[in-house]
Amino acid sequence: RKVRRKNEPDIPDNFAQYGNVMKGAVLGRSGKGSGTIELDRAMRELAYLYDVKGVRTILSMAQCNKVAGFIARFKKERPEVRIKQICRKIKYSKNPSSNEGVYKEVAGLIQSGEKFYVHCYYGFHRTGTALVGGWIKTGLSFDEAFARAGISSNIRRWSGSQSQTNLLIQLRRLAEDSGAADSSDMDNNYDE
Repeated sequence: RKVRRKNEPDIPDNFAQYGNVMKGAVLGRSGKGSGTIELDRAMRELAYLYDVKGVRTILSMAQCNKVAGFIARFKKERPEVRIKQICRKIKYSKNPSSNEGVYKEVAGLIQSGEKFYVHCYYGFHRTGTALVGGWIKTGLSFDEAFARAGISSNIRRWSGSQSQTNLLIQLRRLAEDSGAADSSDMDNNYDE
């Protein structure tokens, strides 16, 4: 579900929360399209995630060094802050084992109950892939994992590139290998 903040127009509504998991775009990103990354906005977003939502871990899959700088500045301004960053890359192959470490890490964070924030640049494909893979690793089915991530498993909604199609194929194979595939996901034409 979307997080609504009527009195905070500068905090984006692309943050979404599911239990102990929050997802969204890179901190400080503003504007449409590629947008720009702004330090002041990133500091406000970090404060919101830390103070209001209780996030203590940030899983970065894009702009890792930039976000590390934001966190360092945030900790310098507020020495009591205890927040860590984990940097990972999503590989765009069709083989689920190429992202096995990311999926296990996300599953571990989900199961720990610790509040964490996962992001890429736009907050959709790499973020969604990491979350769906993590939820499949916790035992959710393919469809349940996509529903929990708040994104569609429909190939037509992901098919911006072959890389994105490969991520869907990878997640479907992960679900099949885990015995978590739903019959409905087999109806998608992934052009393997």
